[in-house]
Amino acid sequence: MQFWLRPLEEASDPIEDLKRLINEAGKSLSDEDVLLGCPLNNLCLEMSPIDDGFRQRVNHVYELWQEGLARALRIGQAKGTVTLTIDAMDCATFLVASLAGCRGLAKNAQSRDILSACAKNLIRYLKTLRP
Repeated sequence: MQFWLRPLEEASDPIEDLKRLINEAGKSLSDEDVLLGCPLNNLCLEMSPIDDGFRQRVNHVYELWQEGLARALRIGQAKGTVTLTIDAMDCATFLVASLAGCRGLAKNAQSRDILSACAKNLIRYLKTLRP
């Protein structure tokens, strides 16, 4: 999670930073990483229906991720690099779900191409967040 949040802590342009992070994430994943998927998402999918305490702890990590992205988007809104027409938390929730879903689809398909297609379209979406 620090990979996604630390660079955004003081970001004046979170859209550019997120685009860069998405590209970096795709390049840094090994073939094995693609095949295994996102460890957090794997835990969420496997353990949530089995152990509520575990589900709550995983959910807390997702909430921290969402809150960090929302905070960065709000900073971008204040600095004029992100449109004021979005709800930052709603957008952050969508981004976290998209990132987790991209890894899940790529894992299931065992395909880096799926991951690349998701990344390309997430970046396209981020561009729509400009004022």
